[in-house]
Amino acid sequence: MSESGPSVRGVQDLNALVLVRRARSGGGGCTERSYLDFVIDGRSLLDLLGPEARDTCGCLGWGEPTAQADTVRRLGLEAEPSVAGGREPIYVCPECGDLGCGAVTARITASEGVVRWDAFAVENDWDPEIFEPIESADPFTFELLAYRYALGAAMPKPD
Repeated sequence: MSESGPSVRGVQDLNALVLVRRARSGGGGCTERSYLDFVIDGRSLLDLLGPEARDTCGCLGWGEPTAQADTVRRLGLEAEPSVAGGREPIYVCPECGDLGCGAVTARITASEGVVRWDAFAVENDWDPEIFEPIESADPFTFELLAYRYALGAAMPKPD
């Protein structure tokens, strides 16, 4: 608490999210992959996460359209999360997108028109012993409508 009273999160403290096309190089047994990266306040979240993110790519911008639409709905908190504890994969295996290969997940919550991403970790869906918190990423807070608008860029377009 400051001398002026309790700290209240103001509009200036909210983060800005945009989705930006990024590519993972191919070769050496790795598939080249174009995907949408999460850019927060002008910086790639993948870069902010550092080496803990390993060889992953964004969960949006590639793959089957129905699965992409489901992912956008889960990230937008319009569907149940795919991982226990309100967690959702943010960066996934660039070969198959399967959580079983390991993914960077975050807890995603919403309250009073604000979405919060926090508790980043590397995990999979078959070995509960593998849960490695990523301490290098601060929590991020987004205005709900702007957040959902940004995610809308990844929603597959009908043919």
